[in-house]
Amino acid sequence: MGRERPFQPAEYASRLQELCLAEAFNICIIERLHLAYLRDALPPGTRTFIDTHDFVSVCEAGMRELGLRDEHTVSRAEEFDILRKFDRAILVQQEDCAELSAVTGDRSFILTPHPVDFEQKPVRTQVRSIGFVASGWIANVDALH
Repeated sequence: MGRERPFQPAEYASRLQELCLAEAFNICIIERLHLAYLRDALPPGTRTFIDTHDFVSVCEAGMRELGLRDEHTVSRAEEFDILRKFDRAILVQQEDCAELSAVTGDRSFILTPHPVDFEQKPVRTQVRSIGFVASGWIANVDALH
């Protein structure tokens, strides 16, 4: 049976606390900045990593410039304050690592660039169907359009 509504942040935090009571974790990796609130649900002594991929504030600014998003969810300063709460940040771009290091004064990041370099292929002029497995994130939706 499906849920009538998505979980609220407090429900996710409660479920994470229950999981941590049942199973001890040495490290917890939290995926993406919007889930950073879950850090507070972890037991003391758990090393915390946040996998940001890219800076949210930069991505949002770029989307606003393209007219794809008009709301502002996090400023650059707010984002760096959140990142400072974690033992390590995982980033995919060297420039982001350099900026984080300059702002925080340390090297509390892990650089994990995307290692795949695809060969450019010509695009067919007509396509009958496309399979695309992804989230409903606006950049994915825009890519389909």
